[in-house]
Amino acid sequence: MRLYVHFEPSDEELAWTKRVNLPPVDDISTCPSVRSVLRCFFTAYNAKFRSKTLPEPGNVDVYVEFHQNASSRRLLESLDESVAEIGSSAGCTDKMLLKSGKTCDFELVVVPKEPQRKVLGPEPPPALKTKFKYLAETIEEDGRDSKLHGVLELAATYMKQRKFRAAREIYTDVVMKKEPLNPEALVALGDILVANGQHEEAVEEYFFKCWKEHGGEECGCKAHAQVAFTSGLKIAECYIELGKFNEAVRILDEMQTFLRVNSGSTGGEFKRKIFFPDTEERLWMEEQMDVLKARALYETKSFDNQENAISLIVHLLPDLAAPTLNLDALFLYAKIAFDRGKKSEALSMALRVLVGKSSDRAVKKVLVSFLNDSGWMERLKNAVPPNGPSAGAAYAFIATILKDLGAVEKAIACFQLAQDCDPQNASYALNHAHALEICCRYAEAYHILTVFFRRNGTLKVGSGGNEAAKLLAGSFVEILDLAKAWYGGHNGKQAPGVLSEIQGYRWCIEWVSGNGGYAKVTPPSSDSLDMEDPKVAPLRLHTVQAKIKASSVLPDAELDLLACFFTIVKILFVNGRLSVLPSLIRVLEPLRLGRELHRTTIRNEQAYYACIAQLLSIENALVMSPPVSPDGCPDAIYICGDSHTLATAWREISPHGEQILLRPALVTGLKHWHLRKESTFYPKLNFWHVVANIPSKSRVIFLFGEIDCREGILEAVEKYD
Repeated sequence: MRLYVHFEPSDEELAWTKRVNLPPVDDISTCPSVRSVLRCFFTAYNAKFRSKTLPEPGNVDVYVEFHQNASSRRLLESLDESVAEIGSSAGCTDKMLLKSGKTCDFELVVVPKEPQRKVLGPEPPPALKTKFKYLAETIEEDGRDSKLHGVLELAATYMKQRKFRAAREIYTDVVMKKEPLNPEALVALGDILVANGQHEEAVEEYFFKCWKEHGGEECGCKAHAQVAFTSGLKIAECYIELGKFNEAVRILDEMQTFLRVNSGSTGGEFKRKIFFPDTEERLWMEEQMDVLKARALYETKSFDNQENAISLIVHLLPDLAAPTLNLDALFLYAKIAFDRGKKSEALSMALRVLVGKSSDRAVKKVLVSFLNDSGWMERLKNAVPPNGPSAGAAYAFIATILKDLGAVEKAIACFQLAQDCDPQNASYALNHAHALEICCRYAEAYHILTVFFRRNGTLKVGSGGNEAAKLLAGSFVEILDLAKAWYGGHNGKQAPGVLSEIQGYRWCIEWVSGNGGYAKVTPPSSDSLDMEDPKVAPLRLHTVQAKIKASSVLPDAELDLLACFFTIVKILFVNGRLSVLPSLIRVLEPLRLGRELHRTTIRNEQAYYACIAQLLSIENALVMSPPVSPDGCPDAIYICGDSHTLATAWREISPHGEQILLRPALVTGLKHWHLRKESTFYPKLNFWHVVANIPSKSRVIFLFGEIDCREGILEAVEKYD
């Protein structure tokens, strides 16, 4: 049950309204008393305003107002009366309301006991009568110049699309030429600077100008008042980022005054426009300010300020078990709890915030920091029990966050937990293998996937009906086993699929352009192969065309399994185990055709696979059985870079008549941007693992920056960085 309490002191700038959440009860007699509600309210009030004259239940009069009708106010005789009894006396509270989270039909109005102040009787005082004039005269127009409406909408669209350069040109060259202090333009231009980490410039050049111009007592319309309020919040956020915590508190105090002036809560006989008469809207705005003030106060490291910060947060979160909570407040509370040694509680709160803000990078970074010590796994299992109904999904999601922020070893452990919870989930196996690849633990990645295939041999890709392709996980791993794909003799001429000089053992791969491109694989003609020939229809043009027409969209589970197959091909190729690849490509191509996999969630795995299939069709200088160990070819040259390294992989060059093998040193996402000092993204870790695996004193050709040139520079230009 929710109850609003409004305080009307003689100093109108100190007026305040707060929503108090009362715990659900079964009986009226167990409902909290008015006195206990007031204690809760005044504790929050004192933390917020830090007033020297502290209000107390003993020096105030309390009135009950029903249905926001001031004429219904009546003075309470006793503060020990329960809140439920107050409502029931007017027929406003029932047993269902006591147990629910709904809002009471009455509110408490608290007035200091002052001799000069008239006691409110049945008729509302003049100051209250004007309240309804304000409501009637609230301005609804957006305050825009009609000639600028279209360009402002277009600029706002560009901002949402993060096309900052285009948005900036509109704001500076069009809007601000006509209105130099247009509030929307000022806030948007400040946001562009914040996106580039220029917080101080954003405040000085834009946010503060907006606040100074539109955050005063006289505001033209509600739209401008809202933008002014937003600019104030952004100033406070920037000050906190800059470590100027006292300045942040100061601007938030100014915003409280601004909100009271523009919400009609300051009283008075004079007529003025009000823009925030709605109690729910006003309280939402108050909560945003309170969270920022608590952040700023806590960061000052002053004991008193930190206690005030905690008090503010506690009153924003009266019941941590409630179904809905202020996530920003809960996020700050989690950091405070962790800071004070309550690590398990902090982790539970952070996970709850993550559920509601799953894309928030700041929340993810804090979560990773909470899991950065020796007891992290035990705390995580306590917060997310492995036998829970959604434990696998939770562990996989947490693992992805850990991986993306560089905690890859912990991510590997979480992916293993996810697999233990759901052994048939191909997505968990796939991402587990990818995490191991980052650390160059290819043998383990191969093992994770092949074990998954063995345990789930009946999982399939494709329906198999109407001559459609189908491949079972068990059939795929059988090909690997028969070929001894990982542990076999890859330098021997008798390995199946080896492109050798013996025509009878030669697999032929032809890349056929058109229809999206596909690999046509012809098996060896010899009958002496150890591997059983899989039953796969040969790919001819008419077959391909038929399959493209008949192809359907694969379910997510089948896409993930197909990605696992593709990843096996990539792992084998990168590690020089090429001999089995033609036989794998032969059974995978019918599944790939016509499905536009580059538009799906497995586009990266499909891209690597298709690239490898094309490269194997180019026989020139290709060594199908290269030395698996670097020691077997000490004169090799390593090509270290992104996917472009595959083009030269396992080819021989002959400078000055010397045969030199080119070995791939594949890195995922080798950008300058990822390698910068402050980066924590996993490609940076992958790069250093790859470099560590290259033998000392080797010759290496590095391919840096291709992605930066192709993507990064364009994005930086759009951000106006």
